Amino acid sequence: MQGKGCCLLVDYREKRCGIVKELEKYGTFFRMEITSLNKGDYLIDHRIIIERKAWTDFLQAIRSGRMFRQAYAMSSSHCAALLIIEGIHRGTLPDLFSAPVQGSLLHISLFAGVPVLFSRDKKETARLIYFTGRQLAEKRRTTTVYRPKRRQGKNLSMQQLVMVNILQGIPGVGPEKAGKLLQAFGSLRNLFNADREALEKVSGIGPRLADTIISTGTGSYDRP
Repeated sequence: MQGKGCCLLVDYREKRCGIVKELEKYGTFFRMEITSLNKGDYLIDHRIIIERKAWTDFLQAIRSGRMFRQAYAMSSSHCAALLIIEGIHRGTLPDLFSAPVQGSLLHISLFAGVPVLFSRDKKETARLIYFTGRQLAEKRRTTTVYRPKRRQGKNLSMQQLVMVNILQGIPGVGPEKAGKLLQAFGSLRNLFNADREALEKVSGIGPRLADTIISTGTGSYDRP
């Protein structure tokens, strides 16, 4: 992390919603990169996943069950997770206080472990994202947190950060192990082509995790 700012990965589907433009008003605090995220809409310093849901989309996601799948997917990550429901105003209050919605919010917060915040509009959503980044930056100032470095001691590039994020999608691989694996093999291609013996030579990679990495890199995606 350079200075007091944070790296912010933004899912490409959020590019035109107006929030990126609002976030740019906070100057250079965020180093933003538009990419494709497999969980959430925003990823702050590979530490906090934020899912943004417009109010109407949130209601549809509850009815379809998609909201619960997304919540549990975020909570299974190594990152902290946050759900922001946008578009709350006086007209939404009757639905907000209905039994189905309150029951869903309770389940998401208590059992999936994803806290929920509400915003009135995109400007307020951007402010919540900014506040989250500020508090994370402050916490990092007072807490020693592992962050993979290049051998020259420089901060990772955006491409390297994306590679680390990809590896952290594998169960059991956190930021430290992801950094060690990439330093050992140099690329994702080399890593996923490695055999079990080579993987186990990396500190912290045991037989079970090595098998998981191999199955992830060589497995096929069967369409329904």
